[in-house]
Amino acid sequence: MLTTQRKQLLLDRLRQDGQIVAKAFSEELQRSLELMQRQERCLALLYIDLDRFKQVNDQYGHDIGDALLISIAQRLQSSLRQPDHVYRLGGDEFTVLLTDADAESAMKLAERLLSSLGQPFIDDRLVIDFVTPSIGIALFPQHAKQAESLIKAADIARSDAQKQRNRARIYHPLELPPPTQSR
Repeated sequence: MLTTQRKQLLLDRLRQDGQIVAKAFSEELQRSLELMQRQERCLALLYIDLDRFKQVNDQYGHDIGDALLISIAQRLQSSLRQPDHVYRLGGDEFTVLLTDADAESAMKLAERLLSSLGQPFIDDRLVIDFVTPSIGIALFPQHAKQAESLIKAADIARSDAQKQRNRARIYHPLELPPPTQSR
């Protein structure tokens, strides 16, 4: 159980200005891509969206929604290796940067995340068991070599996964529309 003070600290971190978090994510993604390119290694970007999260805020209020986000963030962080990073982009969207990863290791992590994030959220006597993740995965350099294109590829895969809910999907250029390349 989290103490009230610890909950408040985590809540404050979740409520950070979206531009700061997005900027930190963009900077870390760019830095990681450059490092992986120099070392000729791969990187996986997991784009995570929580299905039916809006229903939590509508039905139980924003305090419960915030508590659920804290729980999700903790579950995400505890599922990662030390060098990997999780970012909350805003609302109910998170990203994970998985360095030195191939499709198999990214999918294994996604399966662990589906299991962990799909567990019911219990707060006092309230049980929320209908919020599930949808995860899109894109790989550098296989699917994209630039940050913006990699994000778009992961988002396309996430959107495809979301059609069935509680699924992970790796971007497949032949099956899904290609991400547009930025100049």
